[in-house]
Amino acid sequence: MILIKKKIEQYLNKKGFVRPNRAIDFRGLVNNPIDALQRSGVHPCLIVVPLALCRSFGPLGLKCSPSSLNPFIQTLMQLHDGNNTDGNDLPLQKYYRKFTPENVAQLFDIKGTVSEKLLYPANTYKYPWQGYPSMELLEKRRKRYKKNNVSDSILNDQHFGPQAAENIKKHIDRLLKLKDLFEKKSYESHDFMNDEISADVLVSKNEPVYRIKNGHHRVAVLSYLGCENIEIKINSKQVYYRENSKNWMGVVENVFKEEQALVVFDNIFEGERHSVLDGIYDVN
Repeated sequence: MILIKKKIEQYLNKKGFVRPNRAIDFRGLVNNPIDALQRSGVHPCLIVVPLALCRSFGPLGLKCSPSSLNPFIQTLMQLHDGNNTDGNDLPLQKYYRKFTPENVAQLFDIKGTVSEKLLYPANTYKYPWQGYPSMELLEKRRKRYKKNNVSDSILNDQHFGPQAAENIKKHIDRLLKLKDLFEKKSYESHDFMNDEISADVLVSKNEPVYRIKNGHHRVAVLSYLGCENIEIKINSKQVYYRENSKNWMGVVENVFKEEQALVVFDNIFEGERHSVLDGIYDVN
């Protein structure tokens, strides 16, 4: 019964009939994200974008290509060369050992004098266009994980270390499972109903890039496999313009200086923040 409902919903969605909060399918119809969002009204929408314009791995905002230093992609590349998941020599394992920012400023690569909130632990981070670091949110998350018997190590999200060994293994296992899946069948968003790859849209001088929010493993696998385009879900409430930086919440609340907020934006927009990864995959 569940499978039948899913098939019916996929068919209706392709025909343009959507429930509230379900993405309108503009794949192959509208390429410009702003145009697509204006047409979709209150609904999110599904569009096809070049992987070259996607930025992955959270605050690092790395480009998505086989040559990227993204640790998920680098791990897949090394496994392709015949290495297994045993030991501690895979790029993802090295990354989590070596990239362990102490605070939000280090995570975002903000230099010089910073506000008190930017000295909060790295796992309290928020992007300046969305808000600012909060210890209260971290405490709520900790209580929720404790209630569900989840290890505190997951409080550090997948974008930086340290991480527990079991978490790292889960990441690697998921990457390999998705690789096997997409080698047999091309990626289709409707195969992941309600769990599509989603992104914020960052806009500078009318040019967009897409900061991946959900689906980092899938994006890494598709990048590794050499895909040129990707289906993503976007939302009109999650479009952020560089030209509007003085009105970003983190700037208005004086947590980020405007020039610091622009450093965060530009690092992700350009996708070239490789300085933090220099030598990180070298032999220990």
